[in-house]
Amino acid sequence: MTIVRTSAGVNPLLFVLRSANMQSTSDQQFVKNQIFTNYIMNRVIAIRKTGAVSVACVGGIYSGATKSGDAFVPSSQSWINLSGSGKLVTITDFSLAIADAATAIPYLSLTTGSTGACTADIFIFGDILD
Repeated sequence: MTIVRTSAGVNPLLFVLRSANMQSTSDQQFVKNQIFTNYIMNRVIAIRKTGAVSVACVGGIYSGATKSGDAFVPSSQSWINLSGSGKLVTITDFSLAIADAATAIPYLSLTTGSTGACTADIFIFGDILD
């Protein structure tokens, strides 16, 4: 496999979840940003659009619906920084279960949603291994 990167070695944007409902514990599937099959996720950035996430907002990103498959981002991930003045969460803590190439389109699945209405755009970056 060949690792594909954009200019200057920057990891490409793989998936986007626009206006993710941070109050909902229902599965929310990401949308693929470009054509590829195999990838390794190495960075996730969430930017608050509306509202503010409560301290209790916790959950992960999974390879399957209903928290199935591999946990790309651990289920214990806190999204609390979306309530702060920076309105941004950068995640670099990924499960060891996905150290190898993945193919699934991921899902955001919160265990505990925000107590107040909040939406965020979430971006997944990584290496394309096609």
